[in-house]
Amino acid sequence: MFVVWKWTGKRKLKYYPYLQESVREGKRTKVKVTYLGPTLEAAEKRILGLDLSAEEKARLVNELHRKQPKAPPPETIEAKAAAQLRRIALRYPQDERVQRAINVALAILEGGNVDG
Repeated sequence: MFVVWKWTGKRKLKYYPYLQESVREGKRTKVKVTYLGPTLEAAEKRILGLDLSAEEKARLVNELHRKQPKAPPPETIEAKAAAQLRRIALRYPQDERVQRAINVALAILEGGNVDG
C-alpha cells in the first residue's frame, strides 16, 4: 500500500492524492486505487481514519507529504519533455556528453537558438 499523486482535469490540471494497493484475487493481482480527497489535509484525515496500525498510518502520512508535487503538472508536450530531460540530467551529473545533449534538446524545446 502506498500513496501516489495523479494529475487530472481537462481545463485546469491539478494533482490529487490516491492510495494504491495490490489485492490478490485467486491467481491474479488487481490494483485497487482509492481517492484520498481534494486537499492535503483531507487526504491526511482520510488516511488517519483507515483501519491500519499506527505505524502504517504514520508511514502513509509521511509518504503523502514527501511525494507531494512541488509544481503544477506541465500543460504542453514540450513542457513535459523538458521536465523529463531535466530529470535525466540530474541522474547523470558527471557525464558531459549527456549534459551537452540535454542542453541542446532543452534549447530546442524552449525555442532557443542552437549553435552546433
